[in-house]
Formats: sequence, structure tokens, C-alpha cells
Amino acid sequence: MGIEVQRVQKPLRNLRKALRKLSNDPTPDEVHRLRTLTRRVEAISSAWEPGEAKLLRRLLDSIRPVRKAAGRVRDMDVLAANAPSLVHGSGSGSLARLAENLRSARRAYANALLRATNRQRKAACESLDEFSRRARAAFGRGKADACKAEGALRSAAVRLAIELGRWPALNESNLHDFRIAAKRLRAILQLFADSDAGLVEALGETNARIGDWHDWQHLKEIAEGIPGEPLDRALMTQIGRMVRSRLRLAMAACNTLRKRYLHGAPRRAA
Repeated sequence: MGIEVQRVQKPLRNLRKALRKLSNDPTPDEVHRLRTLTRRVEAISSAWEPGEAKLLRRLLDSIRPVRKAAGRVRDMDVLAANAPSLVHGSGSGSLARLAENLRSARRAYANALLRATNRQRKAACESLDEFSRRARAAFGRGKADACKAEGALRSAAVRLAIELGRWPALNESNLHDFRIAAKRLRAILQLFADSDAGLVEALGETNARIGDWHDWQHLKEIAEGIPGEPLDRALMTQIGRMVRSRLRLAMAACNTLRKRYLHGAPRRAA
């Protein structure tokens, strides 16, 4: 057997704990953990739903608002960490305005996350408990049921690998969607004891590279949209340079992943 039931249970259990213990002033680590766990549970449950589809809908509907809210807070945490690297050569006034904008947005998004978590916690925990029971039953009833459950997950992984391998020419408009599919594939593969460790690592590296580019692109959009006097040219030039360099690294990681593991020919960005 490639899957032990504990590999399915652990993210469910950890997400329940994260939902119940989120502090009133969530730290970056808390937010990151909550976002990561919601994404992983979404990937696992969407690939394999042990029972009627109604349970899957309830589970996804209950955790999706939390995942989206956590994502907004996480974005501000990452951008705030990136901003200090821009200090050299830029006007301190512009950098201070950018930093304050990020702090203000972070406070607002953190409050929204708390509201979403308080609103969804009961339904999410109930759905997670039910999903956990179905998983234990599927892997505990006998070899045939366990093989069926494992087969559904393997099929989902194969479909995602084929999708990524056949992905259209990568560019700025579809790179983030590529990352989402790669994250789903990695989450499923991590359930299997016999997964290719190199592929799992390459998916993680690709996700990190695309995420880094996406963060800088987001920072650029925020900087361009700050009300009042435009930020100084030196600062905007630095941000633009970071966006372009991170895009090159992300594209290289994607093409290496596809060529080495997914049998997709690397293509140049349009």
C-alpha cells in the first residue's frame, strides 16, 4: 500500500487545531500554517472524496473563505519582509509610505481573517471530523476499499501531471495557475510513501520560485496604486528589476520541472 491513513489524517487534524487556536493577533507563522493547511486539505479532498459529494461541498465551502482571507494576510507579511531590501538608492519617504500601506492593509486583512475564521470554524471542524471518519473507514474496511481510495488519489495525481506537462506556453498570465496545479499535485504526492522524492522536491522549488515572482509582482501593483504623490522612480525601478529577475527564475524552474519529470517540452514565455 502506498498510503497510510495517517498521511491523510494529519493535515485534517492540524487544520482543526489551527482553526481552533488562531490568536486574536495572528502571527505570520500562524497565518502561513493556516493557509498551507487549507490548501493541502482542499487538494486532498478534491482528489478523493470518501462518500457522497455533499460532504466535499460542505468541507470546501467552509474552509475556502478562511484560505482566501489567510492568503491576503500572508501576502502582506511576505511583501513587508521584501520591502526593506529596496532601501538602497530609494527615497526614504517613498519607502516609508509603501511600508505603512502594507502595515495598514495587513491590519485590515488580519481582522477579516479573524471574522472569517470565527464564522466558519464550527462548520469547518464538523466537516473535517466527518471527512476524517470517512477516511478511517475507507482504509479500515478492507484491502479492496483501501485500494479503491488509493486508486482515486493516484488517478488524480496522474491527471495533474499530464495537465502540467501539456500546459500551454508559460507566460505571466498563466504562471500563477500553473503554480496552483503544481501545489495540488505535490499535496497528493506527499500522501504516498513511494512518491518520487525528486519530483516532490522539484514541485516545491517551482512553487517557491513562482510564489516569489508573484509576491514581487503584487508589490509592484500595490506601489503603483498608492494614492497621492507617485513613489520615487528609483524605488519603482528596483521593484521592476526584482519582478523581471524573479520571473526568469520562475520560468526556468517550471521548464526544468516539465522537461525532467513531466515530459513537457520547455517553451519560451510569450
